[in-house]
Amino acid sequence: MNIPSSQYVRVPKRQDLPALPQPPNGKGPFKAEVSFIAPDTIDTRLGSIPADYTSYLSGSERGRRFQPGQLKEAANRYGRSTDIWRKQPQYNEDGTVKMHEVTQTIEAKTYSRTGKTLSYGAVGAALGGVAGGVVGYFLGDAGTGAIVGATAVGGVFGATGFQVAKDDRVRLEWQETPVKEFDLQGYSYDRDENKDDEGDTEDYDHEFRPIIAEKQVGQYFRPVVVHYDKNDPTQGGLK
Repeated sequence: MNIPSSQYVRVPKRQDLPALPQPPNGKGPFKAEVSFIAPDTIDTRLGSIPADYTSYLSGSERGRRFQPGQLKEAANRYGRSTDIWRKQPQYNEDGTVKMHEVTQTIEAKTYSRTGKTLSYGAVGAALGGVAGGVVGYFLGDAGTGAIVGATAVGGVFGATGFQVAKDDRVRLEWQETPVKEFDLQGYSYDRDENKDDEGDTEDYDHEFRPIIAEKQVGQYFRPVVVHYDKNDPTQGGLK
């Protein structure tokens, strides 16, 4: 594309997007440099919220919503806070989102047969173990039931994972992606009680999470890797 950074850049329509390079036969590993128009963003501090802490006291902390026009700064009982940052879009004089050209290295490869077999097998073993344990409980031997269930279901799931990886293919697609503006509106609070081996309270973890509103102010197209089944190319999911 080679667009000068000083030029006013607009996002191309889907029908005007260039064709993307594709992995041969839908297999990898595959690597390509792809240029596209993306929003011009800058790391922006939205405000602060109380920092997490641990204490022996249950405390009286609570969540909070900032009021319109209120300074968006807060600290915990010890005066410590956590800064909240987000990438905010920049704007042209007419209020539209400032865009620029970027070049990204895209890598794509199909699922590992070993990895999928193991991950599917682990899920199946967990489910089979629970189910087998329940059945074994009523038959008087929960332990054996859990082992049998985990082995049987784990094997079935593992075979399924192997087949998923065997039929997996990849392609590159243009994905419409929203450009978002962020606003810190407050924070939530959660308290976890920690107990020792005897069940007595040791201390409390006090955790704070930002409440951030998102507003869509534009959109653009970015290249993404999509996995699909070779037997059904119309279906697919992002990497």
